[in-house]
Amino acid sequence: PSSHPTFSLVLYNHKMRNSLQSQGRFTINTSDIDPTITLDTIRNARGDDNALQIATEDLLKRAHMHASNVPGTMPYWKSTQYEFKAINFFNSYIKKRDISLFHTGSLAEYHEYPLRHLLYKYTTALSHVDEEYSLSILNDDSVFMNAVQKYKNIVTHYLASKMELWMGLFMKPVYKVDHGVLTKEFAKTRGAIHFHSLLGQVGNECSTKLNENLQR
Repeated sequence: PSSHPTFSLVLYNHKMRNSLQSQGRFTINTSDIDPTITLDTIRNARGDDNALQIATEDLLKRAHMHASNVPGTMPYWKSTQYEFKAINFFNSYIKKRDISLFHTGSLAEYHEYPLRHLLYKYTTALSHVDEEYSLSILNDDSVFMNAVQKYKNIVTHYLASKMELWMGLFMKPVYKVDHGVLTKEFAKTRGAIHFHSLLGQVGNECSTKLNENLQR
């Protein structure tokens, strides 16, 4: 069966579904359920198989899995959309601070030699990684790119540190940026790790004049 043209697709779907289910959150609608019932009560119902089956089926019908905490899924992006709307509405309506800039930044990772060294040091500290793989990160672009995609926790923190410096040394003094909302993403090519941000300004003369002209 492994030679069947759709076998790999079915297997991939099975692996992804199990992975998402392991990361998702289950919730149970407790309306019309005895609030004193516990899992021990259900386990101890084995003396009456019919009662156990009814209790189990009732719980399964009421259980729902949410994947809004799993990046990349549709529930995640839907949740993120509502979160962004809420933050933007609060800043605009309550604080009177509107978004005025869309700003994107990325890493030219092949030229980020400190990142190569950081990934090298990180992988050498892992017990399941070969020393040859760690060394190849320093001089082999294909291995380095594999490490960038594999150890996203390290790369994300590296980008975040550079982004904070960029915002503090350039965007704030030059464009008067003082607040914003951003997200970090990964791509499959160069510029793998990047961020998108919506930023707000205070006291920027150029933006003030532009807004005044747009309102005429």
